[in-house]
Amino acid sequence: MDEKNYEEEHTHTEQEDESISASINNLKHDVDSIKEEVGKMQIQKLLSKMYQMMEQIDDQLKKLEEEIILQKSNNQKSEETTNATPNQPKPRMSEYKMLQNMLQSSGSAGTPTNQRNSNLTRNRANSGHPSNPNMLNKNIITRKSTR
Repeated sequence: MDEKNYEEEHTHTEQEDESISASINNLKHDVDSIKEEVGKMQIQKLLSKMYQMMEQIDDQLKKLEEEIILQKSNNQKSEETTNATPNQPKPRMSEYKMLQNMLQSSGSAGTPTNQRNSNLTRNRANSGHPSNPNMLNKNIITRKSTR
C-alpha cells in the first residue's frame, strides 16, 4: 500500500505542478497583455496631448499670419500716403531760431565776415572801453558779475 500511496501522491504532485505551471504561464500572459495596454494608453495620452499642442500652435500661427497681413496693409497705406503727399511743408522753425537768424543777418548785411570782424575789433579798441567778451550787446544780453 505504501507504493500505491506513493504513486498516488506522486501523480497528485505532478498534477499540482502542472496546474501551478499553467497558472504561472497564464499570469505571465496576463502581465504581458496589461503591459501592452498600459503602454498603449500612455502612447494614446501622449498622442492626444501632442495633437492638442499642435492645434494650439496652428491657432497661434493663424493669428500671427493675420497680424502680419494687417501690418503689411498698414505699411502699404502709410507708404501710399507718404508717396501721395511728397510736398509736405517743412517743420516750422522755432521763434528763437528765427530771431537768431534775424540777428545774424542784420549784423552781416552787406559786409563780409572778415571785414565785420576787423571792424568790431577796431571799434572796441577805439571806444576806450576794455573789451569784455561776456558783453555781446547791452540791448539784448547783459551779464552781471557777482564779485
